[in-house]
Amino acid sequence: MSRVLVVSNDLVQPRMAGPGIRNLELARQLAGAGHEVTLSAPGVPVVDDPRLAVCGHDEAGLRRLAATHDVILSQGWVLQTFPFLRGGPAALVVDLYDPFPLETLVAMADAPQAERTALQDSQIEVLVEQIRDGDHFLCASERQRDYWLGALTALGRINPHTYDADPTLRRLLDVVPFGIPEERPRHRAAAMRGVIPGIGADDVVVLWGGGLYNWFDPLTLVRGVALAAEEVPSLRLVLHAARHPNPS
Repeated sequence: MSRVLVVSNDLVQPRMAGPGIRNLELARQLAGAGHEVTLSAPGVPVVDDPRLAVCGHDEAGLRRLAATHDVILSQGWVLQTFPFLRGGPAALVVDLYDPFPLETLVAMADAPQAERTALQDSQIEVLVEQIRDGDHFLCASERQRDYWLGALTALGRINPHTYDADPTLRRLLDVVPFGIPEERPRHRAAAMRGVIPGIGADDVVVLWGGGLYNWFDPLTLVRGVALAAEEVPSLRLVLHAARHPNPS
């Protein structure tokens, strides 16, 4: 059993975005495997799970937590915000599930070129530091793993030592799917059909589970539903989220 500190860079609340969801489910899986898990997140986390120790973090508190854990799991800008988490006695696991430099290419497509270049350079710097400092890496799919194997090779993390330790390189980089609760969802009450104006009790509903971000390309979804509705007039599209759950 290890003491594992999962550091989120996003809110962990009843309503949360992808990073918070993934960190919470990773923490639950680790706790279920018998590890002693602390989940630390910005603000005041709200999680009802007796298997986890959950806390908000500032720099002083995170320093104390890091000193008492065997493994630190981080993602995104955590190491840039709290650089003392790298280089300590704890093993550092870096979650690469979100290739944020690719998101930025789409999200900033309409910004001035100089601004786009500066932001891309800063994000690549963050990414390079993570890859150089991590002891182990996670991603969310085999296709992502192909992408990150290239990055690890370019930065010297795939070398004779890591190859001899494990020719499959799974000890260096492995796949952990995104993460949703294990419990099957239960139908408690109508939420869309007959509730949202314009959606009837017998309509066919397509639910868009993500936010309205350019890199998700929701416009293609809208156009596709419009075409499909010509054949299925009862087809309705529900966009789950219009605003980011984290106001900051």
